[in-house]
Amino acid sequence: MWRERNFYRDVWKPAQERSGIDIRPHECRHSYVTHLRAAGINDADLTEIAGHRVETMLARYTHPVGRSMTAIRVAIG
Repeated sequence: MWRERNFYRDVWKPAQERSGIDIRPHECRHSYVTHLRAAGINDADLTEIAGHRVETMLARYTHPVGRSMTAIRVAIG
């Protein structure tokens, strides 16, 4: 079992170094929720994953992914 300090030392830091990406676990959480929502996962289910109310999840854990621009252009003509 990993403790937080062991996880960062043994897993996270080596993965960061090999990938060349300077990212934190919390940023992964934001991306995970954002991409699940873009895939059409129900907001109520996402609140279970994120552990927040819908309003908080929408304000803090979802970000634009640029997948809707074509649909927006079609809708507005």
